[in-house]
Amino acid sequence: MFLTKLKTTIAALLVAVTVVAGAIAVELSAVATHEPQPSKHDQHTSQKENTPQASQKTDGSAKLQKSRLDAAKATYTGTWEDLGTVWRLGNAIFPIVRPEEVFTWSVRWLNAEREMSDKRDEHIAALEEHIKRMKDIQKRVDAMTPTLLPAWSTSATAWYVADAEIGLAKEKAIQKAAEVVSVALLKARLDAAKEAYKGALENIGEVKKIGKAVLIAPIEKPDEVYAWSVRWLNAELDMSNKRDDQIAVLEEHIKRMKELQKKVSAMTPDLLPMSSNSAAVFYLAEAEIWLVNKKENLPQFHQKADAGERQKMLKARLDAAKEAFTGAWEWLGALIRLGGGIEKIQKRRIFLEVYPWSVRWLNAQRDMSDKRDDHIAASEEHIKRIKELQKRVDAMTPNLLPEWANSAAAWYVAEAELCLAKEKAK
Repeated sequence: MFLTKLKTTIAALLVAVTVVAGAIAVELSAVATHEPQPSKHDQHTSQKENTPQASQKTDGSAKLQKSRLDAAKATYTGTWEDLGTVWRLGNAIFPIVRPEEVFTWSVRWLNAEREMSDKRDEHIAALEEHIKRMKDIQKRVDAMTPTLLPAWSTSATAWYVADAEIGLAKEKAIQKAAEVVSVALLKARLDAAKEAYKGALENIGEVKKIGKAVLIAPIEKPDEVYAWSVRWLNAELDMSNKRDDQIAVLEEHIKRMKELQKKVSAMTPDLLPMSSNSAAVFYLAEAEIWLVNKKENLPQFHQKADAGERQKMLKARLDAAKEAFTGAWEWLGALIRLGGGIEKIQKRRIFLEVYPWSVRWLNAQRDMSDKRDDHIAASEEHIKRIKELQKRVDAMTPNLLPEWANSAAAWYVAEAELCLAKEKAK
């Protein structure tokens, strides 16, 4: 089959709904990749809840922070420019860059800027710029929906904007020694997260027709459904500080993860790789651990004298994270011969899935122990994995990956090395 790369304006796509051979562009696909820091749980959602503190900088750490910021900006720019880019393979259309990826890199840019300064005015300025970027995404997604994106994408971008505005409101409230965030804004974020979750769940593995063409992507993946359930959970947790309410919403999240696990099991291996089962096991184990933490008022889920069951849960989560990472890693390196350009498309799709699973593996290892040396060792292993990923990305660019994939990999390494430096500085 002949792979034709297309890049057209969104307006033309909406008017013509036909794809014409065009200019070169790049693409990538991830899940809600996840590690923009959450307000409560996982590394899947919004900007950091607490204002990052500018760390005491050595020359080395200052250079790493600058490298991380530059890499985040470059990757954001690449994803933004390619949002709306499609590939065509026969009668199949692949819109490769997802709004979620652009959001993720904007959050990483935001967090990198905030960690380089302890001045609140600069934090506020960075948040305001992030809001502008989110509103730009919202406009572009509105133009692409429902032709190239599922209808629920507008709920996703509504969440991006609401979450960014809540982050700014919290930052300003800290300056004024106040705790005022609009209830209406919190409710808008919650409603958007619910709608996006429902849309992602309903559309796992779905394809749609555009005239004679088949829109193959975006095909929602389990990780994306999980991300929106976590955002739904966090939005509800932000609406109430009552312990009973928080336990109830954690229990609802567990129900959603069990529902997702059933769906994933039914779709594997025909529509999803086998490692998706391990991913679903991880989602459920993580959710159950969060619930136990809340019920027992534990800030962390570390070993206790009577923690036999806890250790089993922690071990199950760790094993699942390892298996999901291994699956993503092997798939990235595999020669996928489903016909012509599918190999390129699949490699681009899996590229960003490797990093978040390495982070989850790291975090699961750290939660198994409260010993600093164990945490350092786990961080060092994470760095090794990410450097191996960087080598693979270098070898695959630009033939199989976009040029800005190198910037993404540079961000991964800088982020991992900064985390290790912070661990050693404790």
